[in-house]
Amino acid sequence: MTVEDEKLIHKLWRENERLCKENRDLKQENEDLREENGELKQAVQELEEAKKELEDELAEEKKPDYVQPNRKKENPEPSGRKANHKGVSREKPSHVDTVKSLNPLKTCPDCGEKVSKPQEWRERYREEIILPRYHVTKFRLPRSYCSRCDKLVEPEAGGILPQRQLGNKLRSYVVYLREELRLPVNMVRKHLLAYSTQTVELCTELAWLQKKLI
Repeated sequence: MTVEDEKLIHKLWRENERLCKENRDLKQENEDLREENGELKQAVQELEEAKKELEDELAEEKKPDYVQPNRKKENPEPSGRKANHKGVSREKPSHVDTVKSLNPLKTCPDCGEKVSKPQEWRERYREEIILPRYHVTKFRLPRSYCSRCDKLVEPEAGGILPQRQLGNKLRSYVVYLREELRLPVNMVRKHLLAYSTQTVELCTELAWLQKKLI
C-alpha cells in the first residue's frame, strides 16, 4: 500500500466519521421535533377549549339584564327519565393525570359519632382545564472548542429561536390570541402579564413580536 493510498483511506475514514455524526445529530433533531410537534398539538387543543369557554362567557355577558321568567306549568312533568328506564351519566374520562386519596373520616359529618375504618372506597372524577402558566426553563449549554472552525460551539436549545427569550409555544399563543381571537394588543399584553412577574422582560420581547405580526 502506497502513501497516497493510506492518505486516501484516512481521508475517507474521517469523512465517514463526520457523516455518521451528522446522521446521529439529524436523528436526535428529528426525535426532538416529533416531541415538540406533539406538545404543540396538545397546546392547540387546550387553546381551542379555552376559546370555546371565552366565547361562552362573552355570550353570557351579552344577554340583557332583564330576562322574562319562564312561566310555571300547572301540572309540570317530573324531570329525568321515565320509570323503568336506565339512567345515563357522564362517561368516565379516558385517562387520569393525578390520583388523590382522601384521608378517612374519624367522625360522622352529620352526627359527630365516631366511625369505623373504611369499609370501601368510592371513586369520583374532577375534570378541569388548566389555564396558561408562566414557566421558565433554564438551559445549561456545554460549549466546546472546534479546532477546524477555531471557535466555541454548543448544542441548540429546543423550542426557542436564536437570540430570543420567548419560547415557541408562548409565541404561538400570542399569534393565536391576536389572529384567531382578534384580541387587541393591549388586551394581549394585559392577559400575558397576569401570568408573569417578569413584566419588564416579557413586555419588551412581546413588543418585538407584535411588530412582526403587524
